[in-house]
Amino acid sequence: SKKYTDAIEYLISSGKIDLLPDQLKETAYKRIEFKELNYSDLGRKFNPAISKSGLFHRLEKIVAICEEFKKEEQ
Repeated sequence: SKKYTDAIEYLISSGKIDLLPDQLKETAYKRIEFKELNYSDLGRKFNPAISKSGLFHRLEKIVAICEEFKKEEQ
C-alpha cells in the first residue's frame, strides 16, 4: 500500500530509518525492495518467515512511528 511505502520513504529520506528497531528496519527495507509482493510472499522473504498478520502489524507500527516523527517536527 502507498501508505506504507510513503512512510518508509519519509523515514529513509529524513535519516530516521536508523532509529527503528532492527525488526522494523528490516521490514521497511524488504517492503521497499519487494514492492510488488503481496503480504504472504513478502512474509516468506524473512528468516524465519512471518505471517501476513505479523507483517501487517509491523508495517502499521512503522506508519505510527513515522507519524510521531512528523508531529515532533511541527
